[in-house]
Amino acid sequence: MIDTIVMSIPMGEFKIMDYDKFSPSARGLFEPPYYRLGGRGYFECFLNPAKGAEYAPRLTLSKRIRSSGFSIALKIELSLPKLLFGNNFDELDDGDFDALVGKLCYKLAEVGIIITPDNLATATITGIHYGKNIILTGKASANLIIRMLAKLNISKRLDAGHTDFRNDGQAVRYHTNTYELTFYDKVRDLEQAKISEKRAIEQDNKVQLELFSRAELKAIEVLRMECRLNTRKNIKSMLEKCEIRNRDLTFKDLFCKDISRAVLMWFWDDFIQPDLGILLLAERDIKATFTRLKMTGMKEMDILKSCGALYFVKEHGIRGFRENLASKGNTFARINKTLKDVDLRDNYICDCFKAVQFKILEFSRIKLADYKEFMITSKP
Repeated sequence: MIDTIVMSIPMGEFKIMDYDKFSPSARGLFEPPYYRLGGRGYFECFLNPAKGAEYAPRLTLSKRIRSSGFSIALKIELSLPKLLFGNNFDELDDGDFDALVGKLCYKLAEVGIIITPDNLATATITGIHYGKNIILTGKASANLIIRMLAKLNISKRLDAGHTDFRNDGQAVRYHTNTYELTFYDKVRDLEQAKISEKRAIEQDNKVQLELFSRAELKAIEVLRMECRLNTRKNIKSMLEKCEIRNRDLTFKDLFCKDISRAVLMWFWDDFIQPDLGILLLAERDIKATFTRLKMTGMKEMDILKSCGALYFVKEHGIRGFRENLASKGNTFARINKTLKDVDLRDNYICDCFKAVQFKILEFSRIKLADYKEFMITSKP
């Protein structure tokens, strides 16, 4: 479901009761002597939650030069499940919308900002993070899935400007100026946050650290998939790719389980699935693969070529393999076509990925309370 949102509220749809709560004071945006906007053409005032305080949204009040004069807008950035539940292990559902709007109105009023529920519901969304917590059981582990994903050629498919593989399998992140696609070990990320917030993928983890001081999760691991769309243009483009029409970019319209699932499945189907088969085949015993290919009637020389390619993929990943091939050749496409029909049903790693795919498609709501049988209460 949706995790983080960034919304923009124009002046006239909110009221500020205390300018001095912002840093610097917002008074200079509304009353003389006015702040100089300078060469950048805008000025910003910030109101962030105090350290150690209950979870609250991050607020930015900005004044900008426009062709018609000036505009003032309030930017609100927050994690919706952290606001409602105090953590984002628990996931939201469509029925939580009214409770979220009410809670957000209350939290804003606490710092002297008055907004009606209707104005929040119709606020324009300028950034959105769609995410899914995937509970892994049996032989599957978040580390295994992330290590395999790191071997895919996702960065090239996404035209990613930066790829980040963290802490020996804690997370893999593909970053561009307009979006991020991230997979990470959620439990381990919280453990890193206990040491230092800077080590964690997520921000504002302090509010949920006590989840694991009260109890330990036993026999389960949590893989999190998250897609971060950071501009209105990118959100609109993604909706078109997912064939989602007749939606405005408002909080009410985008707060939708079906949209969340469609966006994550689009990334999975277009950037994970295409090269996954050859990667999974590369993880199998090479002798067993040779025998399997021989049974298909393939010539031995072609089998040897394929096995050599698979060994390279296993050691260096698909991206490393393709970077060592001729840039204008089609060697990878030919090998991938040759191997795509090989039966992978006896591959336990394949089963792990199928389970992940099924849970994204199923998109069942995750609640921490549903996993009490896996929890051991910590001793005082």
